[in-house]
Parts: sequence; C-alpha cells; structure tokens
Amino acid sequence: MSSYSKIGNCLHELGRFDEAIDYYLKSLAICEKNGLTAQMGQIANNIAELFKQQSKFDQSRTYYLKAIEIAEQTKDTFQLALSILNLGVNYNAENKNETADSLYSLSYQLINNKNYLELEAGLMTNWGVVAQLQNDPESSINYYKRALEIYKLTGEVFGTGLVYSNLGKSYMRNNQPDSAIYYLDKGLELAQETNSIPRIINAYISLTDFYRQSGNFEQAFYYDSIADVLNDSIYNL
Repeated sequence: MSSYSKIGNCLHELGRFDEAIDYYLKSLAICEKNGLTAQMGQIANNIAELFKQQSKFDQSRTYYLKAIEIAEQTKDTFQLALSILNLGVNYNAENKNETADSLYSLSYQLINNKNYLELEAGLMTNWGVVAQLQNDPESSINYYKRALEIYKLTGEVFGTGLVYSNLGKSYMRNNQPDSAIYYLDKGLELAQETNSIPRIINAYISLTDFYRQSGNFEQAFYYDSIADVLNDSIYNL
C-alpha cells in the first residue's frame, strides 16, 4: 500500500498524471480490502490533489470530501485539518475566495497550538494566496514570510520553493522589483532541484509575468515558451 502510494507521489510530481492515478487506485484498493481506514484518507487527499492540478475541480472535491469524512470517523485531527485546508485550496482555484478563507479558518482552529508545523506553513501560504488575489500584497508578504520561517525549521523543500515564487509575485505587485526577481529566481532554483514539473511550470509562469510587467518582452516570451513546452509534455504524457 505504502509503496504504491509513494510511486504515485513521484509520478504525480513528474507530471505523469495517468500513471500516478493508477498507482493511487491500487493503493486505495489494498486499503479497502484490509480495512486501513486512516490510510484511505491520505490517499484520497493525494487523488484529489492530482485532479485539482488538472483543473478537474468536481472530481477533486469528491475525494477531498471523502478524506474529510474518513478523518472525522477516525478522529484524526491532523488529517481532518489537512483535508479541510486542501478543500479550501480547491475552492480558491475556482476563485471562490470567501469559501476558501472560511475553510482555512476552520483548519487553523483545529491545529492551533498543536505543533503541526508543516500544516501551519501550508495554511499561511494559502492565506497569502487569498490576500494576493484580494490585491493586498503587504498582507500576502507577511503570510508568506511566516510560512518561510516554518519551512526553514522543518527543512521542507517543496513548500519553500512554492513560497519563494509566491513571495516574488507579491513583491512584484508591491512595486519592489529587486526583491521580486530575487525570490522568483530562488523559486525556480528549488523547483528544478526537486524536479517537480508542476512547480517548475509555476516558477516559469511567475517569471513570465515579472518580465512582461517590466517591459522585457523578449525574456517574458522565453520563459512563457518553456512553460508551454512543459505543459504540453505533461498532457502528451
């Protein structure tokens, strides 16, 4: 069960989504056969995340709700808070920011003062996204910096790379181009280090926006072209 799930995680990060879902479903079948309820919730979260990255929000929401139901049954506070957070991210991706914000608040109430550091960092990151979408770059910068502080304590590289890219975008909106390009470059560097194709694409898109806003259209076109090639490669696979 664990091996299938972890292979699914690797394929997911490599952008090989169809293969990833096959391994997740194999893992889920073992859980169901052997009554591994808690693990079912974790894998349901993984499947939901995969669908979300493909903008299949209805299918994603179905699996997040399944994960929430399982966490409530098993009284697993961590998994419940994680699943609620992820459901909020799903609504955020659909531009339903008020619903997302209320779900983040509910998730935070569950983990407050429980030392779930990486989950707290994820919440800070996503609250930063909401502030960014609400055109409040200063608040988003504060949320992202709090997330970075936590990730430095935990050593979590994936989250750090994403926060760097998001920080760069917030500094860009706050008319601080030197800080923006510093964090955008750091975000790309970490994404490449982990070989996570979705995160690399996110970093290239962020750099495209930066150079377009700066009036350097040649560089903007360069990074946009790379992002397009990577996107095409994922969906061709």
